[in-house]
Amino acid sequence: FSTRTTQTIWVLFNTRQHMSLELEDEDDPQIIFETLNARGAPLQPSDLIRNFLFLQATRKGEDVDSLYNEYWKSFDEKQDENEKKAGERFWRKEVRQGRLKSVRLDLLLYHYVGLRKCEDLKVAHVFEEFKDWWESATRNTDAELKRLTRLAKYFEVFLLPNQTSRLGLFCRRMQLLDTSTLTPLVFYFLEHHDAESPEMEQVLGDLESYVVRRFVCGLTTKSYNRIFTTRLLAELAKERRSDAAALREKLSNLTGDSQLWPSDAVFEQGWCYRGLYQGKNTSKVRAILEALELGRRTSKQELLPLPDGLTVEHVMPQKWETNWTIAENSVEALAVRKRLLHSIGNLTLVTSAFNSALSNEAFATKRSEIVTTSLLMLNTYFQQFADQDIWDEAKIVERAVALFPLAKAVWGRP
Repeated sequence: FSTRTTQTIWVLFNTRQHMSLELEDEDDPQIIFETLNARGAPLQPSDLIRNFLFLQATRKGEDVDSLYNEYWKSFDEKQDENEKKAGERFWRKEVRQGRLKSVRLDLLLYHYVGLRKCEDLKVAHVFEEFKDWWESATRNTDAELKRLTRLAKYFEVFLLPNQTSRLGLFCRRMQLLDTSTLTPLVFYFLEHHDAESPEMEQVLGDLESYVVRRFVCGLTTKSYNRIFTTRLLAELAKERRSDAAALREKLSNLTGDSQLWPSDAVFEQGWCYRGLYQGKNTSKVRAILEALELGRRTSKQELLPLPDGLTVEHVMPQKWETNWTIAENSVEALAVRKRLLHSIGNLTLVTSAFNSALSNEAFATKRSEIVTTSLLMLNTYFQQFADQDIWDEAKIVERAVALFPLAKAVWGRP
């Protein structure tokens, strides 16, 4: 659907049929457009925003065709190169971000309006919120569309992360950690800094550290909307500050279990002893292990991306009773084993073929296979063991302790 002039409404029924209505001067295209669709498929927020924008531009005598062709046309027509289905449009594909499930363009506008209003919104109310923000001051259509399309390029990285840039790695990890509520805050800094600048690197590093440390320590994510948008973003925008030091200062000043940025001591306790692999946390643990793997690599090694097919493997398997003994068969000992079984010291990355073939085998068998087949730096740790060695709770904690300096370097905190 699109409104192109005050005299004509073009209505798209499908990819081959259109209808045009010639209007009188006193007719309101927006009202007629919404009325026409009242009994059809519901309009997406992005449809309403697009038509509102171009109606306002028309009323101000702006060149609507030029604005549409330069800024909005790609949102309507860009093809999704990753889809096998011919004609699939990139921005119309439905995706999930955290608790939100909507088409990509609606999600972009949801984060964009959150950035502009510095408020936590509901995706269903994006059009009303956008309209409220637009009408609260005099807006320059060209300037606002330019800002939106620039952020859209970055949002494509959020949707389809790469491993070739710091922003791409950050987006990949946030996607695996199922954390999208900080997007408006990241947008704010991207409007002020180049994505690969030292300032932006510190911003992304601090935000990633905040999210990862809280996950490792088992702290709640329920306040993230309020923390990232209505507090940090709102305060920074009000103070007109966009430097990385300002964000670091505000993150460091957060207090209470629902907000704090865990200290090294608290982080270490969770790192060494807390069970991280719990139910739907598989992808979150994978994000942690992937970052450790890349953190182990040096400039002497080839820059090779991590394959998407890697899976999280328990060195001591979840069904340990088959080939793994326990020193003391007590309630307390079983509880400790159950907890450490899912802790970072017992987890690594392997291929899915390895996982399915050897997941419950004895340590001698698994260790030999890991050190002879895995190319990951993360798994060179197991080269120090011999076939007769045991892998128990003490060894799990030892590995976690050995990995902690790396974790503290990857997710630093001032």
